[in-house]
Amino acid sequence: MNPPDPHAYLPQRIVNGSMKPEGFEVIIAEKAQLIPWNNIQLVCLGLVEDPVLETPKNFYNQIRDTLKNFFSKEKNQAETPLVRQIYYLELFAAGQDLPLRMESTSINYRSFIQEADYISENNFKKFLSLLTAKLPDCVFTESIYAILKNQKSDIKKFGNIYEFQRDCQERWLKQQSKGS
Repeated sequence: MNPPDPHAYLPQRIVNGSMKPEGFEVIIAEKAQLIPWNNIQLVCLGLVEDPVLETPKNFYNQIRDTLKNFFSKEKNQAETPLVRQIYYLELFAAGQDLPLRMESTSINYRSFIQEADYISENNFKKFLSLLTAKLPDCVFTESIYAILKNQKSDIKKFGNIYEFQRDCQERWLKQQSKGS
């Protein structure tokens, strides 16, 4: 796989697929594509923390909030911004022009694991456990091991998807230069 252009780097998003004995089957643009297990060489995981933009307040809500702040005992209390946390996986494989990206909140877990439950985070952990078992020779980022060991504080966090993408690409390029 040639290193992707950092400015045009747009991974293929994966939502559906399956884990077959011969490889990782993914659905890209409604077409199944089988990636042999030994072709997957690097899997990165990161927790992207995107700030949630507030919707504009209507006039009633602005008045209510102004009055609430005026009569509040605690003045100048800083509001904590809302943050949306999403786990992202990026898989780099030989024979693929672009990496594959999976977003933990968008994966159809029932297509990958047989015993999916209703809690997405549990399904994601099961998915990672199965994936790591299928890829004994693959390089995984430390964050994958941290999530599997329930060590959330050791999971690498990123302020946006582009920081995560840059980190993954740097790891891929470093791994490729070691192999040369």
